[in-house]
Amino acid sequence: MEILVTETNVMRALVDIQRTQILLAKLAKPTADLVPSSYAYALDKRLCPVFDTEDGHPFDEGYEIKRGFANSVLTYCDQKWLAGEALSFYDLEAHFGRERVELIHILRYAHLSRRFDDAFFSAILANCPSEAHGLNDPFDPSELGVV
Repeated sequence: MEILVTETNVMRALVDIQRTQILLAKLAKPTADLVPSSYAYALDKRLCPVFDTEDGHPFDEGYEIKRGFANSVLTYCDQKWLAGEALSFYDLEAHFGRERVELIHILRYAHLSRRFDDAFFSAILANCPSEAHGLNDPFDPSELGVV
């Protein structure tokens, strides 16, 4: 089997190396507190950590959940939250084309980053699929998987 070396493949490999190093640091007792839980979660889920990196970060294209999509979801949520409009999870699914897993990861990252209040997450969880029920749970390092 021939492996094609492309810029995209190299970028994904670099993201995976960075991801593994940071997750191992989060799981090691001496360095666990140096890595924010939200950042570790985003890397674990292969979500561009939009709150922890800037636009144009060299690894942006190596994430499976891209910066643009995450920012679109978060901007939409922020607009609704600031307007005092309650959102359900299914509202988000309808608006963003039923990207359930990605939405759960983005919302969990937002919760761990303390970006919205409890009322926002209560509204999301009031009408959501069972997979989303834990998105506002406290962080547990056992959520992380290095491989």
